[in-house]
Amino acid sequence: MSVGGLENSSIDSTINAVRTGHAFQTFIRVYKKIREADGQPGLGMRVGLHTGPVAAGLVGQAKSQYDISDDTVNIASRMQYHSETGKVNMSKTTFSLIERSTDF
Repeated sequence: MSVGGLENSSIDSTINAVRTGHAFQTFIRVYKKIREADGQPGLGMRVGLHTGPVAAGLVGQAKSQYDISDDTVNIASRMQYHSETGKVNMSKTTFSLIERSTDF
């Protein structure tokens, strides 16, 4: 799981999250070819994106971990679950923020 724009939410944060998802997929495609050339099983990855508010903080007493939660995280998880392997699946909310961008 990856999170972007927690401190400075802007359209750039959303664009950077989409770019990161595409970069991850490019890396996995190249790595898959290398593994398969060595006779090893290939890898696949699904990416789900959603934009919105989250609750964030430390959880745990013995070993504290930083965690985020809320509907935004749940929707992003569902977007990933329903994505095709090798693709970036984004919610309508995220798409509406970047659809006018000339970066894609």
